[in-house]
Amino acid sequence: MKEIVEKTGLSKGAFYHYFQSKEQLFKEVLDTFLTSSMEVKWDTYPQNSLKDFINRILAFSHEVLLKMQMGMDQAFDLNYFSLYFDGLKLFPDFQTTLSKHQQDELNAWIKTVGNARKSGEIKSSMTDEQIARIFTHVSDGSLLTLLLQRSKNPVAIDYIKVLWEGLYNQIRA
Repeated sequence: MKEIVEKTGLSKGAFYHYFQSKEQLFKEVLDTFLTSSMEVKWDTYPQNSLKDFINRILAFSHEVLLKMQMGMDQAFDLNYFSLYFDGLKLFPDFQTTLSKHQQDELNAWIKTVGNARKSGEIKSSMTDEQIARIFTHVSDGSLLTLLLQRSKNPVAIDYIKVLWEGLYNQIRA
């Protein structure tokens, strides 16, 4: 607490005026920083072309990572994921929030894959949902793997891009 108070420049009394506890502060960090970084307006993404959808996600992800890095003394790292896991452990409603964001993302991918299939952009014996899940799992798993290897984040976007392009080339017409 002492370090937090010192870093914010607030007195201990002023801190407790805004936050009743460390847990409340942590919940506010989750709600403001982590949850807001997950909020994506999927209906604004191009959903008639899988290639355009992929490119938009990559561009957005790059922007988000750069903004996060600008606000930190060091690169985005495993501490970021630790915050998620701690939030899941301490606040059951955080799991609901994460699940909703994941489902919204999956639904956008499924819709886009379905539209790409209808337009003839892609062909695959896999279902739309299977393809959508592979794309989302590739990015989630890649980020975690690269973080464990201590890679720098712009590299993560390039790594995911290569994998997504390979998958896209396998399912396209």
